[in-house]
Amino acid sequence: FFQTNKDIILMFGVAASDADPNAPVAEHMDEKQVMRNKRKRKTSMLYLREWRVDTYLSSPTTVKLVRRTGHYPRVMLQSVFRQNHLNAAVVELIVFSMFILMGLFKDFRYFKLPAASSVMITFSMLIMISSALRFWLKSWATTFFIALLLLFNFFSGFGFFNSENKAYGLDYESGKAEYNLDALKRLEDPNQEKKDFENTIQILNAWRHKFSDEVKPKMVFINCSGGGLRASIWSYRIMQLADSLSGFKFSESSQLITGASGGVMGATYYRELLLRKKCGEALDPLSHNGLDNIGKDLLNPVTFSITVSDLFFNLQRFRIGSTSYVKDRAFAFENQFNENTFKLMENKRLADYAPFEFNATIPMAIITPTIVNDGRRLLVSTQPLGYMTSHVKDSAFDFEPTIDAVEFRTLFKKQMADSVYFTSLLRMNATFPYILPAVSLPAEPSIKVMDAGIRDVTGLKTSLKFLHVFRDWIKENTSGVIFVDIRDSHKERPIEKHSEPTFLENLVTPLGNIYKNLLAIQDLNQDESYEYAKSWMKAPFDYVIFELPTKEKEISLNFHLTNKEKRSVEQSIYFPGNHESMEKLIHLLEANRLK
Repeated sequence: FFQTNKDIILMFGVAASDADPNAPVAEHMDEKQVMRNKRKRKTSMLYLREWRVDTYLSSPTTVKLVRRTGHYPRVMLQSVFRQNHLNAAVVELIVFSMFILMGLFKDFRYFKLPAASSVMITFSMLIMISSALRFWLKSWATTFFIALLLLFNFFSGFGFFNSENKAYGLDYESGKAEYNLDALKRLEDPNQEKKDFENTIQILNAWRHKFSDEVKPKMVFINCSGGGLRASIWSYRIMQLADSLSGFKFSESSQLITGASGGVMGATYYRELLLRKKCGEALDPLSHNGLDNIGKDLLNPVTFSITVSDLFFNLQRFRIGSTSYVKDRAFAFENQFNENTFKLMENKRLADYAPFEFNATIPMAIITPTIVNDGRRLLVSTQPLGYMTSHVKDSAFDFEPTIDAVEFRTLFKKQMADSVYFTSLLRMNATFPYILPAVSLPAEPSIKVMDAGIRDVTGLKTSLKFLHVFRDWIKENTSGVIFVDIRDSHKERPIEKHSEPTFLENLVTPLGNIYKNLLAIQDLNQDESYEYAKSWMKAPFDYVIFELPTKEKEISLNFHLTNKEKRSVEQSIYFPGNHESMEKLIHLLEANRLK
């Protein structure tokens, strides 16, 4: 860059005259032209009040005086600036091409940059592009940019410019499922619901056979809240410690795992280690290695993918079966998760867990991402769940409820729902806006799903529905149920004091309060559900809550945590409230006697 730039002396062969104020000007300039240039400069400075620059840094430690340019014709100065700007534009194009090239190798570890670097690069690229447009188009740059934005917005509605994110393993080539109210009503088949009910009864019987016939055991439901990596580490930590103190009675007594985002990621990873151990592999879910793995960084590859490919041109694709997928930040997320967990869940399909859940080798897992189109929940499980989407018919109660949830395997049966990758389901359940793209599912109209926390951040709605359906069996075959609520924050939040709001604060406060209190509103609704459950739940009910003191420990909501934050999550079990909850849980599990 510096080798190709030239100053006015090299370009035009004129003599430097800035050292001597009385030095003669260039031969082709007369005195009248010099005087006109001086008057123009004085007028410009008078009316435009331009900043006067007298010195500049030629190096980090060297200060030089600014050379006068008033004695040079304007056309000569513009020529110098033009050639230097042209060189800068060439360098910017080279740098831009290098970032595109880096995007082709983003799967390799040595090409991945930290998240902060990716953010800085993104803004740098935007500045480079805007400066190039400003140089070439001058005053038309703003108009061109607006026109370009409108043009891009128009073409983004077409397939080539709008790469939908997909759930890996799902068949997008063999037609689309019909998704409307009539289609949802047709999915409600009483005969199929009865079969699904009987199928789960067999699972419950298999769970009961693990325990002694002398004493009825207690059944555990695990509800994990979302919250990024802190929730993943926290849910894994609670399950690990509960098993360590109870001699694995906790996991053996668990029937269902559900929840949102990072909490389910940590819980299902722990479940995977339990399964591997039971299958004879030399893996110990109680070791610290698993806890370290689930807490490893997921943010850097995601932000790097956004920088080098998702914001510009993403040409990389891969195929699974007949379906082609884009290597976007969603792919980077799943790929990094598999690397962090030593690829124990890589290529695991939904159907791969079916026999182990059916035999009660591991707890059932119900994943519940939110359908963006209409706010319904999408229920995903290895087992048929027709009874979870139906409503009790009562002739004495004339009320037709709205369909609240849709079963994934029933809706996408023709699209090979059982073949979807389990890591894609975890990603669907943890799709936070902007960080990860909403997942498009093969339906007409297209279904987009996002984080389960939009509807049910702890999974309580799913657990209570399951409990209600099988309440008679549970009353007959257990000594009660234990709801273990693993939360990434306090349930009881202090009431904040606010000063007198300004005019701008009054404009943004209503929307801000809705977002800030979204989880609090869910907690209030869930408490109401618990109250109503008293009317139909006849078996003993125990509620054990583990809360992560997020604000006290200043643990960020992120897919990247510092080592200090990770230690804070692990040590939060020693907080008085959590310590008492663990003692209560272990005491409740003492009566469960494994065969």
